[in-house]
Amino acid sequence: MLDTYEAVKQLMATGMSEDQAGAVVRVVNSTSDKLATKADLEQLEKRFLERFATKSDLLFLAGFQVAVISLAVAIIKLF
Repeated sequence: MLDTYEAVKQLMATGMSEDQAGAVVRVVNSTSDKLATKADLEQLEKRFLERFATKSDLLFLAGFQVAVISLAVAIIKLF
């Protein structure tokens, strides 16, 4: 749970106005239910390792990532 009062104080200490700090804290607070927690990431890691248990699976995934990145770079260079 975000301590909104403390967050506003910390942002104001960096030079933000109270209105700006309040707006940032409201945005963060309104999206906090969509953020991953440490437990979420640990569960995802466990499921990932269960799914890609073999080296061949991991090599396939790495190759796929390289292909996707290469495609993205090619598209960016076209524009």
